[in-house]
Amino acid sequence: MYREYFLVSAFVVVSLACACGRVPPTDNQKFCDADFVATFKIWDKKNADAGTIMYLGVAEQVFKTNGLIQSGSNINIRTNSHVEGCGVTWLETGKVYLLSGNREVGALGVSACQQLSATEWSEVPEDIKDALKNGKYKHCQ
Repeated sequence: MYREYFLVSAFVVVSLACACGRVPPTDNQKFCDADFVATFKIWDKKNADAGTIMYLGVAEQVFKTNGLIQSGSNINIRTNSHVEGCGVTWLETGKVYLLSGNREVGALGVSACQQLSATEWSEVPEDIKDALKNGKYKHCQ
């Protein structure tokens, strides 16, 4: 009896691990919840340890920083190596991405649920680019 309960509970926890919520947050809420929002040109990608990918990127346009990054700085970006764990696993070297996330020890952390719309900068809708450039998202509660 307890075994079945444990297995069902474990399944529910795993299935909800990357749930972004019942009602997806707005782009403005994602901006407000993030410690940083910026475009990064990705230069390197490596498996840092079991379950983690580490990207090396250069910050280009910085929209929110909280003192974490400056334009032109080299940044370590950490994410889960599994899509099921909300990992941002699709970044390719040489491309520029809009990324948002939070401070972690020794790196900036990103997850799929934190991202504003499409993440490759060339594919981000113009209304989101305009809102970032014009400061529309800076009104956080």
